[in-house]
Amino acid sequence: MIFVSDGGGVIKIDLLEINLIIEHITDKNHI
Repeated sequence: MIFVSDGGGVIKIDLLEINLIIEHITDKNHI
């Protein structure tokens, strides 16, 4: 898990979510 400080709070980001976002971006780039 990656903890990103967002001003007042801390947002927990799972590596799986990051992988899904990266795959979504790469899918858009592939035409």
